[in-house]
Amino acid sequence: MTPDTYCDLLAQLIQHPSNESLADFTEWKAYFNRLSAMESSTCHRAIIAGYQSNCVGFAFAAGYQSALHSMVPSLPNDKISALCVTEENGNHPRAIETTLKNHEDNWQLTGKKKFITGGLGADTLLVAANTGETQQDRPVIKMVKVNRDCNGVTVNPMPQLPFVPEIEHATVEFSQVKCSQDNLLEGDGYADYVKPFRTIEDIYVSLALSSYLLKVSRLLKLPKEICELALANLNQHAFLTTLTATKPMTHLLVASARRQLENFIPLLEPLWQERDANSYSNWLRDKALLNIASTPRNLRTEKAWAQFT
Repeated sequence: MTPDTYCDLLAQLIQHPSNESLADFTEWKAYFNRLSAMESSTCHRAIIAGYQSNCVGFAFAAGYQSALHSMVPSLPNDKISALCVTEENGNHPRAIETTLKNHEDNWQLTGKKKFITGGLGADTLLVAANTGETQQDRPVIKMVKVNRDCNGVTVNPMPQLPFVPEIEHATVEFSQVKCSQDNLLEGDGYADYVKPFRTIEDIYVSLALSSYLLKVSRLLKLPKEICELALANLNQHAFLTTLTATKPMTHLLVASARRQLENFIPLLEPLWQERDANSYSNWLRDKALLNIASTPRNLRTEKAWAQFT
């Protein structure tokens, strides 16, 4: 992402606020796959797809997919992916009971995952699995890339959430799924993927959502001061995509950007309600998404501040 291409992208978007409507996740998936094939920058993908979204759910999906591709560049650009970590007892290393065992020069993956975002529409699954080994008194976790259509993979829907109805969640069961060494991602599955993804996801989802709110501001022909604030939110989150997710200062800058976004929303909402009551009603339903994972996010911020005291 060069400064010129970034500025050109934003200039093109604000000149042409899209009112395109995608009917469901299947249509959104086809759109995002086309975009990903043309646009190599995950930051640009989140911005463009967020801006083209006609609801919070699709903006969230744009940020989530862009975050996954940012963390794992080897993911296919023409496929939708999902991260499979959480189990019955949580998502910490000791809670991960899904096993990855060596079997006749290959690997076998067995276990159950739940609350998989977009799992029903995902083509590629990134699965955190326990190798049975320990290191520094905790289980060694590996991240495994699995095609959804592999033998032994069963995906089932979960009940719909009361917000962002466009995004379905799923459970997945893996029954002795055969994996080659190529399916295993390099590094520690928890330290290199599960843990940093929490911050990467925060950044990219907020980036796509900021882009969506900029589009809303433009479509409603709101005062330029509001549009400038929306643009500032987008720009701050775009910068965050260039930072290392595990650094304490990154966590503080993420908190700063989130606070700026939260301060902007009360300025936008009265104007939105006045000019488009229908889409504003959907926004009121869906903005609960902003509070998901707020507790661990705040904890990361407090730990980051502790590094500077």
